Amino acid sequence: MLVNRIKGLQSLKEEHGYQTLLVTNPKSIEYLTGCRVSFGLFVLENSGCCLYVDRRYIEALSYVGDIAPLNEFNLKPNCSVVIDGNYATHERIQSIKGLQEFQSDDLVKRLRMIKDPSEIQKIESSLKIAEEGFLHVKPMICEGARELEIRKEFISHILAKGAYQSAFDPIMAFNGNTRYPHHHSTSQQFNKNGLALLDMGVIHNGYCSDITKMVVTSEHKERDKIIEVVEGAFDIICKAAVVGNKVDLMDKAFVNYVISCGISEDHIYHSLGHSIGLEVHEYPVIGRSPELLEEGMVFSIEPALYFNNFGVRLEKMFIMTNGGLVELNGI
Repeated sequence: MLVNRIKGLQSLKEEHGYQTLLVTNPKSIEYLTGCRVSFGLFVLENSGCCLYVDRRYIEALSYVGDIAPLNEFNLKPNCSVVIDGNYATHERIQSIKGLQEFQSDDLVKRLRMIKDPSEIQKIESSLKIAEEGFLHVKPMICEGARELEIRKEFISHILAKGAYQSAFDPIMAFNGNTRYPHHHSTSQQFNKNGLALLDMGVIHNGYCSDITKMVVTSEHKERDKIIEVVEGAFDIICKAAVVGNKVDLMDKAFVNYVISCGISEDHIYHSLGHSIGLEVHEYPVIGRSPELLEEGMVFSIEPALYFNNFGVRLEKMFIMTNGGLVELNGI
């Protein structure tokens, strides 16, 4: 069990006046206990906590201490219950013995927004492997190279460097395919006047990274102007990121900047970025969040513009500090 995180959750629970909190999201259970389970129930009461799991996990997780078989869990009569977040399905809720009425609240999600030093170190290690993967495949992007070949090479390299797996299916988009934000790699070949967009991430020590790089092998006036605009967006975004400001001010700053460059906001297809940690997309999302910026938040910020025949996206990772956003990328 990760005592400080559980104490933080206990404080939040008491602050809201909740008696019993049930956590069912496997990633939130991992955050609180350090245990990776596909199915479990973390129970936090005023008297303490316990992790209930399938019997197949009991022996492997014996070091945890407060652990018990899932079928032994039963709610105390007439207790007030809160289920953390909206992860649990109706079927899952129905399977909890004694559960009749409950509330829902995102307490763990709010705790997970702020990364502690050990989490930041793991994120940086994950990012380093992702960047090494990019540097490995970048020289291979030349006339005749295929998207699927580069994808395969990236995955093989990060696994050889110690990654658990890719954080998501890598996006290797060449030429016109760069205009699709969630392109799936194909046998498309890179041409001599081409453009490549590589969106890559790694899971290492349980934590994720997420970066996007562009590879250009020739000059093209219209395209190069857009790349310059997107590169310049990071300075504007960073100026809007101040502890205590709303998260969404970064998104608004980007939109206003794009318009000031004479480009319609219709060319912005998605949110500016997202928090990142145990999962590649965590709360809050930049563009759809009422949250205020706090020290310790880690973001993957990805300004992008898309047109009929190409798209440009760059993605970097940052940590929020009292002095502003600090870039974590090494390249």
